Amino acid sequence: MWSDGHGELGMRVSDELLRIIRRGTGSVVTWRRAQMVLLSAQGMPVAKITEVTFTSDDRVRDVIHNFNADGFDSLYPKYKGGRPKTFTLPERREIKKIAKSKPTEHDLPFWTWSLTKLADFLVAEGLVDDISHEGLRILLREEGVSFQRLKTFKTSRDPDYAAKKARVEHLYAIADGEVIPEAGEPEVVFCMDEFGPLNLIPHPGRQWAERGGKHKDPGREPRRRRRAAYNRYGGVRHLFAALDLAKDKLYGHIKPVKRRTQFLEFCRYLRSLYPAGVRIAIVADNFSPHLTTRRCQRVGTGAAANNVEIAYTPTNSSWLNRIESEHYLGGRGFRPLGHEERRLLAEHVPAPDGGRALDACCGTGELAAYLASLGYTVDGVDFSEGALGRARTERADVEGARWLCTDIEHDSLSALANGGYDLIALRLALAFFRNRTSVLRSLSGLLRDGGALVVITPIVEHTPQQRRHIALDDDDLVMASEGFTKVVRFDVQGLRPCRQRASWRRWTATAAVTRSWRSWCPPSRRR
Repeated sequence: MWSDGHGELGMRVSDELLRIIRRGTGSVVTWRRAQMVLLSAQGMPVAKITEVTFTSDDRVRDVIHNFNADGFDSLYPKYKGGRPKTFTLPERREIKKIAKSKPTEHDLPFWTWSLTKLADFLVAEGLVDDISHEGLRILLREEGVSFQRLKTFKTSRDPDYAAKKARVEHLYAIADGEVIPEAGEPEVVFCMDEFGPLNLIPHPGRQWAERGGKHKDPGREPRRRRRAAYNRYGGVRHLFAALDLAKDKLYGHIKPVKRRTQFLEFCRYLRSLYPAGVRIAIVADNFSPHLTTRRCQRVGTGAAANNVEIAYTPTNSSWLNRIESEHYLGGRGFRPLGHEERRLLAEHVPAPDGGRALDACCGTGELAAYLASLGYTVDGVDFSEGALGRARTERADVEGARWLCTDIEHDSLSALANGGYDLIALRLALAFFRNRTSVLRSLSGLLRDGGALVVITPIVEHTPQQRRHIALDDDDLVMASEGFTKVVRFDVQGLRPCRQRASWRRWTATAAVTRSWRSWCPPSRRR
C-alpha cells in the first residue's frame, strides 16, 4: 500500500483508517490493526508501536506486511478452523429435540429451559458426558433453535399430546431426509388445511372526477357509488391446500363448501400424485370433516384402502402443521411497496458510491430488490427460511443482493457487513419486537457516518381496530425514538413539506411510517 514500509499513505487511505479507529463500533481486532497501520504510516518505529498497542514486535510487523499485501481486507479477522465437532449428528438431533420440548414432559418442576438446566439434564440423562453453557448455546444456534418469548399461547389439553406431536415430528424428519423410513412407513408427507370463506370485497380507491358541492355541474351524471358487499348471492368459496414437503410444492382446489365429502375428494387427488405402492401421510388438524366418527367412517376406511396415513396434530396445536405455521409458503406476503414509499426512498436516501444497505426483516425481498435498483449492495435479513427461499427464487435476477437467515432481536449481528451500512431499512416489523428501543440501537450501531435508518410502520390512528396489533401509536414512536437527536416525519399518502438543511442527509437517519415517516439520528452520529 506504501513504499519502504513507512512512506506516505494516500489521503483516502488515511481517512479510511481514521474512520475505522474513530467509529468505536465493530471488531476490536480490526480497530487494533488499523491503529498499528496508521501509527506506522505516521513514521512511528515498530518498537514504539509495540509499547502503544501492548503487543509484540513480530505481531506489528505481520499486520503491516499483511496490509501491504492485501489492503483493507487484512484488517478484518477471518476466523476459521478449530477442532472437529464434539457431538455426532444423532446426538445433536436429540439435544435439539429436548430443547424444543417442555420440561414438564420430562416430569421436571419448571416450565422453561435455561441453558444451565438443559445442560444439567442432558448430562444426568447420559446423552452427553459434559457440555458447557456456551457450547450448548452455539450448538442450538447452529441447529436453528433460539430462545423466544411468546406474547400469547394456548397450552394443549389433548391427553395424547406427546404421542401426536412425536408422530408429526417423526414424519417431518422423514420428509427432511433426517430419518430413513422403515418398512411400512410413509415416504411422502403432505401438510393439509382449509382456508375460507374466500371473499372478494371492493375497497375504496382514488380517481379523477368532476368537482361536487357548489362547483357541481347541474347537468352531469352522478358519480359511481361503492356498493355494499355484505350480500353473497352467489355463495362463497373455500380453498383446500396441501404442501408437499419433499418437493416444496403447494397444491390447491377451490370448493363451494368444506365438508367431509370435499375433504375426501381432495385426499383422492393427493393420492393420485404418487403410485399406489408409495405410502403417503397427510398431516391435518382436528377439524370435524377430517375425523372418523361412529356415524361416518369414510375417512379411516378410505385411508386404509388407499395406503394413506392421516396424522392429526394435537388439540390447540395447529402451529405443528407447517402449512399454517409458515406465513410465506402459501404465497402470502405483506403489503406491497407503494409508489410514495419508493419516491421518498429515492429522494431522501439515494445510494452513494459503493453504498451498502441492510433490509432487516426483508420478507420476500421486495424492498431489498428496490434498494438494489437504486444502486445499493443489499443484505436481506429475515428469521424465516420460507421467506428467504421465496426471495432467492423470485429475486434471482437481482444483482448485488445476498439473503441471510438471522433473528435481529436475539441473534448476533456479527455476520453482517463489517464495514457498516449507508442505509438500514426496517419495514412493517417494528411493532412485532418486544424491545424496540434495543433493536433500533443495535441497528444504528451498524450505520456508517452519515448513514440513514429508515423505519416503516403503520400507525394506530389509520389502522382498522382488528389490525391495530401490527401498528404503533404516537407514544410508542416517541419511546422508540428516545436518544436520537432528530426525528423527521413524512406522510406517505398525503405528503407534508419538510424543511431541511443542505447537509441534513449527511448527518441524520431517516425512518418511514406507513402514514408517516420518522427519522432518527443515532447518538453516536451527533455533531
